[in-house]
Amino acid sequence: MALRPKNTPRKISSADFFVRLLLIIFSVEMLEMWTYGKMFDHLDTVPAALADSVMLVLFSAPFVWLLVIRPMGGENEAAWKAPLTAPAGMFIKVLTVIFMTEFLVMLVLPFFFDREDHLVHYFTDATLTTFVSVPLLWWIFSREQRSRIDSLADLLGSPLKLYLMLLGLIFLIDLVDMPLVAYLSSGKTVIVQKVIDSSLVTLLISPLLWWLVIRPLRRVALSEKTRADAIRAQVVEAIVIIDAEGKVESFNPAAETIFGYTA
Repeated sequence: MALRPKNTPRKISSADFFVRLLLIIFSVEMLEMWTYGKMFDHLDTVPAALADSVMLVLFSAPFVWLLVIRPMGGENEAAWKAPLTAPAGMFIKVLTVIFMTEFLVMLVLPFFFDREDHLVHYFTDATLTTFVSVPLLWWIFSREQRSRIDSLADLLGSPLKLYLMLLGLIFLIDLVDMPLVAYLSSGKTVIVQKVIDSSLVTLLISPLLWWLVIRPLRRVALSEKTRADAIRAQVVEAIVIIDAEGKVESFNPAAETIFGYTA
């Protein structure tokens, strides 16, 4: 087993940087709402949305720069070791997406949830901001780091990472689902509430599972199949694959030449 030299800097995947960015957005928004949420209650919807968005950008900007943008510009994970040539344009785009997403969420949220239960409101705000910003942020990452990001397959390379990602996904979906169920099933019977709950969880989690798990795994599987087919086609010796009944399923060009198989 080859060991990495001690002086070689440890590289972290682009998907790790992306997940790190989402955690920053969620954590900073939660702390901000916990600290200044009651102040926003005394403002109208538009001023509150504007103030919340500006504060989120200001508070998250140092963490985004030090923990995501600057390390991505260098070879080292440590921000203080990375060069100062980090993509400033990407930094501005990320902050713009964070601002616009939070502003829109704050404008829409009062129409669906009241602010009486502050904890639920804070969790919903932070969760929606994180989830709504995912497509645009991933698009920015894929454009700026196209050579490093093809899909989330690098994140799925470790069973532990996949396990933790799925647990976090289930937790966040259930977190968003609870206030929605409470709003939509008010006054309904228990059976109707359970049906609404199950339907919402399915609707919320299905596109995320496809985008975060199934699609990357499908790409990896197709890539591995293409590589295996290419290797098998170049092998000089005959390779014949048969099923349980002894019927020929497939064969490589060498087998076709040696045994006279026809496609």
